[in-house]
Amino acid sequence: MRHTPGPWRLGADSGRIVAGPRGLHIANVVTTGMGTAAGANFSLIAAAPDLLAALDQLLSVTVDKDLKEGWTLSDDARIARDQAIAAIAKATQGV
Repeated sequence: MRHTPGPWRLGADSGRIVAGPRGLHIANVVTTGMGTAAGANFSLIAAAPDLLAALDQLLSVTVDKDLKEGWTLSDDARIARDQAIAAIAKATQGV
């Protein structure tokens, strides 16, 4: 199953992440004891669908060229590609 489509945003109620124009509630974020990190955590979670789509697109049009077209990648680029593949797999749980 795919994730709830974005955009995701912070809800009007403290600690809620909501998605789409209907304001579907998709997550609660516990902020007790988090201090200033709470806002950063909210922002990161809300940006997750956009980050996943951007990483997937970036991988498909740039770094993936060595696999599809035989380009030679630097060691750093190969490491970055492998990290991107692993992050996408983690986010999609193999979906």
